Amino acid sequence: MYNNLPSEVDTKELIKLSLERGKIVALPRVCGEQLRFYKINFFNTKLEKSKFGIEEPIEDELNYIDKSKIDLIIVPGVCFDKKYNRLGFGKGYYDKFLINFMLDTIGICFNEQIVDEIPVRKNDIKVKKIISN
Repeated sequence: MYNNLPSEVDTKELIKLSLERGKIVALPRVCGEQLRFYKINFFNTKLEKSKFGIEEPIEDELNYIDKSKIDLIIVPGVCFDKKYNRLGFGKGYYDKFLINFMLDTIGICFNEQIVDEIPVRKNDIKVKKIISN
């Protein structure tokens, strides 16, 4: 999952519901030029604001989740197109992380964030599904 920015679909209820159903939920943290995911729970997980203003888990190797242990990634985006391309915020963190990720990736967004086509570069990674309101 991810913690949303004010302009994005609110993910807090989805995170809460997933935790209540016994799912392992991990949130990303920008570490250098890459994303690392850390398992969270709402009872004792400490979060801190990143330089981008996003609440991220603190680095804690005990809660680190290796990419090979993740079976679903909910991906943020500025917009998506009908071919499942994603436009992010320009830093490429998710594109780098999603290289060779073969399991489910879902972009969640508002209906207004789905367009006919967005420009893509060779390093851009598509999502497998899009869910909008």
